[in-house]
Amino acid sequence: MDKKDLTTWIDSLSKEEREVVKLRFGIDGEEPLTLKEISLKLGIEISKAKLIEVKYIQKLRDLTDKSESDKSQESIENLEEICDFTSLKYLLKRNFTEIENIALGNSSAGIPTSFLDFDAMTQGLRRGDLIAFAGRPSMGKTSLALQLARNISGQNLPVCFFGFDLSKEELAYRLLGMEVGIEIGRIRTGRFTSEEWELVHEKNKKLEALPIFLEDKKTISIDEIKDRCRKISLTNDEKNLGLIVIDSYHMMERSNLDDYQAKLDTNTRTFKSLAKELNVPVLITAPISPRVEERENCRPMLSDLKDSEVLEDYGDIIVMLYRDEYYDPDTEDRGIAELIVTTHRNGPVGTVKMLFEPQFGRYRNLAA
Repeated sequence: MDKKDLTTWIDSLSKEEREVVKLRFGIDGEEPLTLKEISLKLGIEISKAKLIEVKYIQKLRDLTDKSESDKSQESIENLEEICDFTSLKYLLKRNFTEIENIALGNSSAGIPTSFLDFDAMTQGLRRGDLIAFAGRPSMGKTSLALQLARNISGQNLPVCFFGFDLSKEELAYRLLGMEVGIEIGRIRTGRFTSEEWELVHEKNKKLEALPIFLEDKKTISIDEIKDRCRKISLTNDEKNLGLIVIDSYHMMERSNLDDYQAKLDTNTRTFKSLAKELNVPVLITAPISPRVEERENCRPMLSDLKDSEVLEDYGDIIVMLYRDEYYDPDTEDRGIAELIVTTHRNGPVGTVKMLFEPQFGRYRNLAA
């Protein structure tokens, strides 16, 4: 890229536009400012600063593209065709476009879950990723999986939910309970006030409109799962899914006990392949060893995960669920669930805290 062309273009801008570009991109050697900081400093609307930022990025891209050699381009394309490779140049351009769109707020790296702190750490659930939520019984694995299904389907993205522990009727009751904020026992018996009847009716209609598809067949094969997911994906305008959930994947029926480990390993590899093939995040819920409860600190680690070796190899994100009040009813962290991200191939690891209301099976963002 010719820097003289860029300088000439910047000089052609208005005084206000030049100031925004210099502050946003640190052209004078200063630390770049955020759009909010520029808005406060110059007394202009953030939206106006954003438009100037986009204008600069587009000009930068145009000048960069213009300076590339046509001969070099033709040579690379010929090599790609002959060798059946993808050039680094193509991948970098595609990645840069993705980075650019994310920076401008036009897209996100993954599908948002609406759990703000979790999304900040993971950038949402990436298409093609295998995600595992693991924990001891009663930690809220199924509740979290259901709420992710509900949140993602709310973006008009179909979700396929395969349950190998609870029936599909029970899963539907749980979805309604978390939506209305009424205990599951009362939901099942219909013990509502007149105001609650109105609320339940309203929320029930809202849930009916969501593209969530449930299956509880214990003997379903991997091929059947693939086939059903492909068919559901065709119901969406974009011809893709938002999420596939395999709840209690270790409970999928198997031919014999001797075959258990081999079948689990095969299923895990197949679910990762399914994620890549259908370009959708696949979420599985898994148990951890009871040995964790023999320690003074019962927070699970990756080594506590049953059959962890194959999940470590194929899992892109592995999250351990922990609730301190399960072990200590008098803890200061009553109502708090910890999502301990122990594996994250494309980002940081750490702990995200959320509110958990076990009576509704509902997770909520923890207020700052």
